[in-house]
Amino acid sequence: MLKLLIWGAPATKIYETGETLSNWYSIPYYTIEVEPYEGDSYFDDKIPNIPFDTGDLQSGSASQNMNRDPKSLAIENELKNTKVNPNLGVYGFLSDEEISTIMNTPQAIVVSQIPDNRLIEWSTHVVFLNNDEKKVVDWFSKKRSCRTCRSEFHLEDRPVIINELICPKCGTDLGIPDDAKPEYIRAQFKNFRLSHWRFKETASASGKLRILNSDRYKDLDSLVRQLDSYYGKFVEDNKSHIVETMREGL
Repeated sequence: MLKLLIWGAPATKIYETGETLSNWYSIPYYTIEVEPYEGDSYFDDKIPNIPFDTGDLQSGSASQNMNRDPKSLAIENELKNTKVNPNLGVYGFLSDEEISTIMNTPQAIVVSQIPDNRLIEWSTHVVFLNNDEKKVVDWFSKKRSCRTCRSEFHLEDRPVIINELICPKCGTDLGIPDDAKPEYIRAQFKNFRLSHWRFKETASASGKLRILNSDRYKDLDSLVRQLDSYYGKFVEDNKSHIVETMREGL
């Protein structure tokens, strides 16, 4: 029986990975995304060679703060100073209805952005897809957008761009989108680390966690085949393929 939980750092193809495995095994597949807030940025998932997509640190009362460990408080203070929408760091927990649906599913693949420890309790195996922050920052730094016609380009993907400062469609200026600038991408990674460190520690302590560096795989297929070599043997025959988005972002 396979109860596989997948989550990952910014710029990992967690959803494509989960869906592909679900198709292979014909078992239920649940996605749980962070509910979007106004001004949030979600990563483009069409990135060659770099698998791409895009905790709860609630402070509680003053008395609760007094009893919290220094590491937790230090991380929360650092999170507050991160120059990115603070709501991105308060991912919260799943609703009782959401967690009940998963808990009552005997075999499934769950891909979640929500670091709820009850998902670890449900799972038989947990996969964390890591990514190389420097490579992601470098890729985004080569994105260009036109403020006039709204076209978007990438200097590596679109060799038609002879002059990276001029839009080949309308001839006006190109610039780096705000949500592609290095400082913004670094803030996204920092925010993720601060929000998910406790979830990662819990998964590690459970003995179920396997960490894969997704940027080391040449494509999605090679990554999925690697996961299949680890977990395919645990799948019980199940022909009722279900795909359900429990909580969907943009």
